[in-house]
Amino acid sequence: MDYNSNKFTENRPKLDIPFTPLQKLSTIVSFLLLIGCIVYIIIEWPTLPDKFPGHFNAAGEVDRWGSKTEVWLLPTIGFLLWLPLTILEKYPHIYNYINFIEQNAEIQYKYARSLLSFMKFFIAFSFCYISVQSIQIAKGSEFGLGVWELPIFFGAIFGSIAVYLFKVIRLK
Repeated sequence: MDYNSNKFTENRPKLDIPFTPLQKLSTIVSFLLLIGCIVYIIIEWPTLPDKFPGHFNAAGEVDRWGSKTEVWLLPTIGFLLWLPLTILEKYPHIYNYINFIEQNAEIQYKYARSLLSFMKFFIAFSFCYISVQSIQIAKGSEFGLGVWELPIFFGAIFGSIAVYLFKVIRLK
């Protein structure tokens, strides 16, 4: 079998499915979150100490300190994830699917696009939240992220994947 060919996607219909208002809103809000995070960093930059939280352990405590330039890492990664996910949303016919048949293509594409839209928003929100919290920790206003941030992050990501899988497994 030649995995370099488009054999798996060449027979999938290329449907023109409009983005839902919620998907459009998610894209706009997630982009504005990332831009807002960058603006906040620019505003706070002159007051940031040279020592900045570089990593947190599972309990939300700083376990590595680094240079204040590390404040740019999360918004940069957030944007580097946001951009390809935004582009990928436009091509749902190239994704891999469970229970895919031509009759359920439209709903499959809608479900997959909604999942990407949520992931995009949640990644942008989480990275911005951690960036803001890191700035507050660096300035001495906070002591750590807290014990619930990591379980909430993983719960939201894997929970949304589980909901998506539950929906598509039921399709016929």
